[in-house]
Amino acid sequence: MGKEKHALAEVALRDMVQGLAQWLRSDLDALDLARGERAQDVLVGMNAALYVKGET
Repeated sequence: MGKEKHALAEVALRDMVQGLAQWLRSDLDALDLARGERAQDVLVGMNAALYVKGET
């Protein structure tokens, strides 16, 4: 990957990560139960990944 593409990818990733917290909060508070459950699943998955990473 060229330097310019790498820089663009980093910006896109940073922007996505910055929006994750708000997305997760809004989905956890959603009136749609399925949406809230999916957000809970994502949160559990994120925590499990961090736990596993900390174990290695």
